[in-house]
Amino acid sequence: MSVADTVRHSARRVVFEEYPEIGFNYRMTEIQAAIALAETERLDAWNLLRRRGYAKIYDHAFSQLPGVRCIPFNSPERRNAYWKYPLQADLGRLTCGGDELRRALAAEGIPECGALPPEVYEEPALRPWARGRCERGEALRERTVLLGLFPSWEKSHIETCITAVKKVLRVYRR
Repeated sequence: MSVADTVRHSARRVVFEEYPEIGFNYRMTEIQAAIALAETERLDAWNLLRRRGYAKIYDHAFSQLPGVRCIPFNSPERRNAYWKYPLQADLGRLTCGGDELRRALAAEGIPECGALPPEVYEEPALRPWARGRCERGEALRERTVLLGLFPSWEKSHIETCITAVKKVLRVYRR
């Protein structure tokens, strides 16, 4: 299987579930808890280290790329865990919207989780208490693409994603 095929098949598209009522789910079994405790010992040593290393590769590739508005911010006081890599597109410099950009990346075989999840006030269970909209949040969701950043990937997978993003941005650049 090629690197592109591995990238394409190593992540599923996330569909955000709607919640019609407020509730909780505390159904972890004892065996799940035991496994989770054992796995937490690996988080900083393997998982987080690889994610942050791959994020630096993305940072370098996208920091001066036309069509990119913002890359994730880190400082000594604030360091990302990089569950995903949120890349903000500069839609004013592109001839497409966020949905079309995400579709084009998917057509290139790049797994990504689409946009950010819905705002909390959009959940059916919380709509009765909503006091308006968060226009900044909605605008951010429109222009954000969540790229894969999996610790099980190799550097070649990240480079495949970078190549696809650059290609798509070149096609849609004004």
